[in-house]
Amino acid sequence: MIDLTDTKLTKQEKEFMLSLQTNKELREEVEAEKKNGSHICFPSFWAVEVADLIKFNKGAHQIDTCFDFDKQGLEEFHPNFDCLLFEGERVEIGEWDKTYKRWSSHSYQRVGVLFLHGKYYGYESGQIKIAFYEPEEGQEKNMEFLYPASYGKNKVPKQSLGMIDIPLHLLNDYEDRRVNERTFHISKSYEKLKKQFIKDREDYYFGVKKNKLKIQKCRNSNRKKKSFKKSFGGGF
Repeated sequence: MIDLTDTKLTKQEKEFMLSLQTNKELREEVEAEKKNGSHICFPSFWAVEVADLIKFNKGAHQIDTCFDFDKQGLEEFHPNFDCLLFEGERVEIGEWDKTYKRWSSHSYQRVGVLFLHGKYYGYESGQIKIAFYEPEEGQEKNMEFLYPASYGKNKVPKQSLGMIDIPLHLLNDYEDRRVNERTFHISKSYEKLKKQFIKDREDYYFGVKKNKLKIQKCRNSNRKKKSFKKSFGGGF
């Protein structure tokens, strides 16, 4: 039995649960996808340019979450190529954030990012339509130099996936680029990538904590100050 009064349920989670109760077609589709190993239903996605994603990434670096991109890495993609942002978990201010196990102090939308190496031009019968672009004749080397992630032998594979937590107020301005079609297209990859991100974050903080304990243990040792200074070249 679903308890919609649970204070740790987000608004998005409640809406999805109610949809499952009232929409038989959705319920059957979700159950069928689960049997195929796809456990996440993405209710919509946004089609934006890499230039927009760079703006979103700047915002993501300003909030205390672990899902974002390296700034330099994004700039290696052609800024006018499209990427699709699949609607994952949305957490608003004051809601319980299950990823970080805390009450959220900011609103954000987690999305799975699919890099297209081209332009999105439609969604039909569950299929994403993409127009792929190659450099103009004679411009291959120049484009490969400017955008190595989009061109040349070292370019990122087509439809590579990433993840980012976008501050909600930034994404709200892109409703006209939103496609309200539910899909399970990247479910398996999304789950795998999310688990890896969280593990990396936990490993990092475990390492920091372990290092702090080592430093504290050293500070609390019975060695005299003189011998402690001698253990470092040139002292302090």
